Amino acid sequence: MTENQSKLELIRRGPMIGGLVQTCMRLGIPEMLADGDKSLDELAARTFLHPNQLESLLLGLECTGFVKRNRTTDLWSNSQNSSDLLEEPLRSRALYRTLPENYKSLSNFVDSMTTEKSASEIFHRKPLSKVMSQEQGTFEIFQNYVNGNLVSNLDDALGVMDFTGSKKILEIGGGDGSLTMQIAKECRHADVAVLEMPENVKVIKENISKHNMLNKIQVIQGNYNLKVPPDFDTLILRNVMHELSDFQAKVVLKNCRESLEAGGKMFIIEALLDRSSPHYKALRFQDIEMMTQVNGKERSAEQFEELLGSGGFTLLSVTQASSRDYVLVAEAL
Repeated sequence: MTENQSKLELIRRGPMIGGLVQTCMRLGIPEMLADGDKSLDELAARTFLHPNQLESLLLGLECTGFVKRNRTTDLWSNSQNSSDLLEEPLRSRALYRTLPENYKSLSNFVDSMTTEKSASEIFHRKPLSKVMSQEQGTFEIFQNYVNGNLVSNLDDALGVMDFTGSKKILEIGGGDGSLTMQIAKECRHADVAVLEMPENVKVIKENISKHNMLNKIQVIQGNYNLKVPPDFDTLILRNVMHELSDFQAKVVLKNCRESLEAGGKMFIIEALLDRSSPHYKALRFQDIEMMTQVNGKERSAEQFEELLGSGGFTLLSVTQASSRDYVLVAEAL
């Protein structure tokens, strides 16, 4: 097989490998093997699968670097790859990115380039959030994936955010509330609130309640695509902008500007496209993922500066908070 043929074969196998990993995780095989090496019959008994079909699954996973087989003892064990899937946030990321719904939506990828709708919305005839919420198990995978991204590098982002002078702080699209709660702990001089979409309010309230902080944080139900509540002097958007097309982003920034007085502050926490970054290729593929699923996009610092200018803001600073996350500070004009 030539090099070009090998590359084409790898492309062909991509969705199949994703399906194998998804099946492996849903069956709980990495957890079973974490208890110790297992025979095929032991795994078949615990998964209620036919041994021959289970063996085909395991052999396929072995070929891709997931799970290992000892040829002497004929026992199966975790590889480093499958062991990594036992820990968050890798577990939630792998479960979400290999969901069959994500592969299906790619069939409408070309169609999505001629409309403001994502490939996922065209395929399912409804937004991704509604698709995910129809099945509880899938919705939990989706929420864990999103919240895992929000929690990662949280302290790094907070370390470069200056809330001096901020008296009323609003996080827009708070996910599980992890950032909002940390801000409430560190900014005891300020009133802290979070604005979240109706379908996510229950999740964020439950999580804030678990940490006994409902008396310190106001949870506001609303749609930031339509309106951002007034009377706040500081706004925060973390991993929100990359879920929006340029048109949607301009609408949200307009709503943010209308909610702030001149001189009001806004923090945007996002990864930035930069060809010199070691994360550039990964972000390029994430850009495709965002476009396919929600018609969003990743952006460079220059693209953010242009967007902010069109929305009535001036970009004051761009600070690297972690290996891939940046904190952009803007001021309302």
